[in-house]
Amino acid sequence: EPCKASSQGLDTLIMGFNATKPLYNIDNKRPVMTRLTQTLLLSLATMLATVSPFAIAADPVWVDVRSKFEHALDAIDGDMRVDYDNVVTAMQASYPDKTTEINLYCLSGGRAEWAKEALEEAGYTQVNNAGGIGDARRLRQLSE
Repeated sequence: EPCKASSQGLDTLIMGFNATKPLYNIDNKRPVMTRLTQTLLLSLATMLATVSPFAIAADPVWVDVRSKFEHALDAIDGDMRVDYDNVVTAMQASYPDKTTEINLYCLSGGRAEWAKEALEEAGYTQVNNAGGIGDARRLRQLSE
């Protein structure tokens, strides 16, 4: 005899039946899911439950480590601004995945290098010094 399920939600459909038989809807006796469908849904649910939301974002992070004053005079829209001496705390709060690609820039590259070294000491593995703000624009083919 086939297993039956009511409309009690996906959790019941995935877990609440004998997995060796097709699952049928009580109301109209149509097959709702087979063993293969159940296995695929369970695998997908498990994968989604274990993936970090930070791992999904594959775009590199661009961080301006200049002062607030410098940033007010000239900035690249959408880039994060953090004081170079607070970059580790800010990145740990916003991007705890230490494999996040982080591109740093300042006015000429000096403060970006200090910030890069601090992030590497904190365990970040993909940190780049993009140089100055003009260099960051050129690397990304942005206009001023």
